[in-house]
Formats: sequence, C-alpha cells, structure tokens
Amino acid sequence: MTEASQRTWRPAWQRGRPWWQWLVTLAAIAYLFFAFSAIEIDVARVQRGAERSMCLLSQFLQPDFASRWPAIRTGIVESLLMTVVATVVGVAL
Repeated sequence: MTEASQRTWRPAWQRGRPWWQWLVTLAAIAYLFFAFSAIEIDVARVQRGAERSMCLLSQFLQPDFASRWPAIRTGIVESLLMTVVATVVGVAL
C-alpha cells in the first residue's frame, strides 16, 4: 500500500487545517446557544401539547370506521374527484 491510500479521507476544507474543525464546532455551539436563549419556552404549554399529542396518537392507532363512514366516504369521493380533474387538466395541457 502506498502512503496516500493509508491516510483517512477528509473534506477539502479540513485538509491541512486541524483548527478549522474546532472553529466550525465552536461556531455551531455558539449559534445554538444564542438561538435557544432567544426562545421563550413555556413548560406547562409543552406538557399540555404532549398530553394532547398522546391522545391524538392513541385515537390514530384505534380507527373507528363504522361511526365515521359518512366523513370517510366524502373524503374518498373528494380525493377521486381531485384525481380525475388533475388528470384531465394534465392531459389538456
């Protein structure tokens, strides 16, 4: 093996500049620190949102097709109608 094939590959912007990686990492950390410090986080609101998300997820995993059939049928017909219209417009163009 040659000496060139034993070296590890690095992007061109890192070759010969080991300090560059530290500078980019430090800049990213500083940016994230300042970005997150500008955001006001309301823990109570996050908690309420998490509870509502879990409720939504539990309902999503247990679908009820029998009692919601009229809404489902309307959605299917609407989707098929949009498909037909889009196909006709596409062919016309």
